[in-house]
Amino acid sequence: MLDSLVSQSNCNEKETIRNYAFKYLEAKYKMLDECSPDDKARALEVIEAIRDQNRIHMVCG
Repeated sequence: MLDSLVSQSNCNEKETIRNYAFKYLEAKYKMLDECSPDDKARALEVIEAIRDQNRIHMVCG
C-alpha cells in the first residue's frame, strides 16, 4: 500500500499515477476483505494512519 503511494509521488504521467492509485485501492480492499469482522476496525485505523502520514503523496483514495 505504501509502495504505491511513494511510487505515485515520483511519477509525472497521468496514466501511471492513475494505475498506482488503483493499486492503492486494490490493496486497501484486499486487506479489508481478508480481515475478520473484529480486525476491520483496526485495519481501517491503519489505512487512515497511512493516508494521513502520506497525504502529500495522495492523488485519490
